[in-house]
Amino acid sequence: EQIISMNKEKKIDRNRCTICLECVKSCKYDALKQVGRKINAEELLEEIAVDLPFFIRSGGGITLSGGEPLFQPDFSAEVFKLCHQKGIHTVLDTCGYAGKEAVQKVVGYTDLVLLDIKHMNPDMHKKFTGVSCEPILENARYMARECDMRISLPLIPDINDSEENIRQTLQFISSIGVEFIDIEPYHELGICKYEFLNLEPSILKTKQILDQKLEEIFKIVRSYGLKATKGRLF
Repeated sequence: EQIISMNKEKKIDRNRCTICLECVKSCKYDALKQVGRKINAEELLEEIAVDLPFFIRSGGGITLSGGEPLFQPDFSAEVFKLCHQKGIHTVLDTCGYAGKEAVQKVVGYTDLVLLDIKHMNPDMHKKFTGVSCEPILENARYMARECDMRISLPLIPDINDSEENIRQTLQFISSIGVEFIDIEPYHELGICKYEFLNLEPSILKTKQILDQKLEEIFKIVRSYGLKATKGRLF
């Protein structure tokens, strides 16, 4: 049975697709492949530890990214705990939208948090992401007290690039003692994926962030005594 139609003339029926992977097992021509595998924290650490000499020499470590690592707090916390036992630096790359218990569990073994703040206005944040920013900001306050943090701002024209939102974001960052913000200008590299799946982009095509506007934003950032990069850099 064809689980998902890839015909561009039709919409994909997500309700018919499961994650049982029976279609992969049943394909006699090996046309479908399973990407990824189940793994526990101990098995993952064995793979991480292979690069331990490089971590020690460079001061590097590991980053749990996503998806969303806070959706698997027990696993993420256990991985970070084992890494700390080996002296490996840990970084949590998160959107910050999670319950307090999950955040506390993982942040207890986290050296650095990379956190997105997409919009300071709760209504605007909910309009474009489906959830309010208030739990994210509350988690940000807690995480900033517990470990190092960098904030990133995905900058999207006509949505969150107003001077008002920029200044509110910078005021919040300053208030929780974070000194770095990574400005990530919107790009259209993902548009082709929507077109391939015959779907409308969640954000319609829009203009790129102009260099001149970026420089204006960097000036505002510097006026708050903060450090900024274009893209996520260290």
